Amino acid sequence: MSSRARGSGIQEKVRIMKVEQQYINLSSDQLRAYLAGHAEEEYVLVDVRQPEEYRRGHIPGARLLPLAELGARLPELPTDRDIIFY
Repeated sequence: MSSRARGSGIQEKVRIMKVEQQYINLSSDQLRAYLAGHAEEEYVLVDVRQPEEYRRGHIPGARLLPLAELGARLPELPTDRDIIFY
């Protein structure tokens, strides 16, 4: 196996390991407390509803990423911050 092939395999494993993170469920009160205690640069809010629902109202600062598109668009999300889906 060439070093190039080995290197790409290692990169793939690292990418997978970064995706496998801890997931927790938050109540609305817990989310409010989290948002109040963290700077906006520390997290990303992702609204997984449909565009029409998002337009009717969303948490300020949230970005739209419909659930049906989530798998394909996961690489768009940062890996260095907490990601909060709702």
